Amino acid sequence: MRNTKDSLQRIAKVLRGHLFVVPRLLANKHMQMLLSFITPYYHGNIAKQERRYIKLSDGSQLVADCFFQQKKEAHPTIVVINGFEGYVGSGASRFSEGISYKAYHFGFNVIHLKQRGEGDAIHLTHSLFAADPVPDMEAAFVQFINWGLHRFFLIGLSGGGWAALFAAAKLPARIQSKIAGIVSISPPINHLDTLAHAAQHPLYSWLLLQVYKNLVRRRAKIDPPGTWDMKQLRAIKTVRQWGETYLRRIVSDLSEQVSAVDEYHRKTDLTPLLPKGTIPTLIIHAKDDPITPHGSFTTLSNPFILTLFPNDGAHGAFISAKKLYGDIDRHWAQNRAMEFISLLEQ
Repeated sequence: MRNTKDSLQRIAKVLRGHLFVVPRLLANKHMQMLLSFITPYYHGNIAKQERRYIKLSDGSQLVADCFFQQKKEAHPTIVVINGFEGYVGSGASRFSEGISYKAYHFGFNVIHLKQRGEGDAIHLTHSLFAADPVPDMEAAFVQFINWGLHRFFLIGLSGGGWAALFAAAKLPARIQSKIAGIVSISPPINHLDTLAHAAQHPLYSWLLLQVYKNLVRRRAKIDPPGTWDMKQLRAIKTVRQWGETYLRRIVSDLSEQVSAVDEYHRKTDLTPLLPKGTIPTLIIHAKDDPITPHGSFTTLSNPFILTLFPNDGAHGAFISAKKLYGDIDRHWAQNRAMEFISLLEQ
């Protein structure tokens, strides 16, 4: 433990010397969000994608899109977990593609673990999304280990960053011991705080609502007619209304006597979990994030968790004007994620 803490202090010094630097023109959350969708990311050689399926206890399946090094058992593995970008359409998200190329370039196996309802795997599961990622993640890691993989890192964006932190804190010790590090970019720590924060930025609150509604629209295309009331969906005006309408269909143990949103978000709050974690972790969060508030992390005290809180970068964007610090593209947060993991490996 002491050696790990000492190593993390040295790593923190390196990472905090590699600040997010942008000119005034790009130091704007709206510009950063736009650039995140159009700025090219590093493309190098990568193995042919191998799609594998992971059976779950309810008959559903998760999809693992794998990019294995030639001798995969000899290499550590990075598991990528998307945010809501992965739930919008059927293709892979830009985040998962960008991380995959970088991770493979630096000698890691890569597994893009698609969650329930994500991308082109939506027809393999029965729910809108994984309300509790722990059982699914445990099933996935059991399979990863059976494939001969033995040392893992998690990288998650936004909701995927929350899922990585939440699941890692609750996985059985035999699996936790296989996870050597976590990177969480722009995660919500408490979803109620996120709803309140996003409400202060009407454009992003509206966009978040459209993503939630899209989950239902996509399910309506594959579920039996009448499963979903589309007139009811159109009447919903806020994310909280969406939650009160649909969360009890996803989470079976929510009480009818209290708000579904309040109870669910109490169950999924990271606040009591993060101070106890012992897996080396990097959290990256911009102070100008219009969707998830960074203030929830300011009182966090845990020697195993490093934090980078630049003033700019918006929600998961962090696009720099040019490549610095030997980075292989302009996606600063992704490059810090790989630097953190590479330093842990050293």
